[in-house]
Amino acid sequence: MEQLIVNNWIASFLYGRSQQVFYKGHLSAKLQLLFGVPRVCFGPILFLLYTAELLDIVVECGLMVDAYADDTQVYVTTQASDQGTAMGRLTSCIVMIRDWMASNCLKLNEDKTQVIWLGTRQQLSKLTENRLTLLNATVQFSTVVNNLGVLIDSQLSMSNHIAALSRSCFFHVRQLRLIRQSLTPEAMNTLVQDFITTRLDSCNSVLVGVSNQLLQRMQVIQNAAARFITGARRFEHMTPVLRNLHWLPIWHRIKF
Repeated sequence: MEQLIVNNWIASFLYGRSQQVFYKGHLSAKLQLLFGVPRVCFGPILFLLYTAELLDIVVECGLMVDAYADDTQVYVTTQASDQGTAMGRLTSCIVMIRDWMASNCLKLNEDKTQVIWLGTRQQLSKLTENRLTLLNATVQFSTVVNNLGVLIDSQLSMSNHIAALSRSCFFHVRQLRLIRQSLTPEAMNTLVQDFITTRLDSCNSVLVGVSNQLLQRMQVIQNAAARFITGARRFEHMTPVLRNLHWLPIWHRIKF
């Protein structure tokens, strides 16, 4: 009986659904949906179950793989002198992935595929392969790629990520300053947590080992946010200010 209830519950996500489009005051006719599930809490689980075989294909190719929802990352490790063989293995794996997806009502978006070499400056200087040739697209190797919101550069210095983080945070600090006089202290603290602190803390474990110069750029962001809340002056020593706010400095936040 319980199994029947569970089966019916799962079936309710898969069958009997329709879709309409509302545009310029007009509603289209209903279209019965034959594929897909609603984007609710159960949807990602069904998608992962549906695509689980995809990871097995990558493993069979002898490569490493990470997946998060519909974002799949394939890794191959190689010496610079053996880059041609590595590229061949990667291309063959992508072809197998594309064929599997085509046979399972999915599509590999080759135009959005990104490829990057990771290594030291000396290792990268020895590389000559700079493009990946697929059936419908030729993918140029990138020096920076977006990995679930984190910008990864070829040398894993994280400089591009921190530069983008700085631009985003200071934009929000400037916007908040325009309405500061209309905010209560509680509202200011809440807005800073939402727009600044969450960005500083997001995926910050990948910043372990970055240079002190880059960490200082992040500390400048946090100091600006603290001044916004407390009204501290530009050249005021920030350690007591952060302590009064019960904020860990950037490096300690990363370590924590």
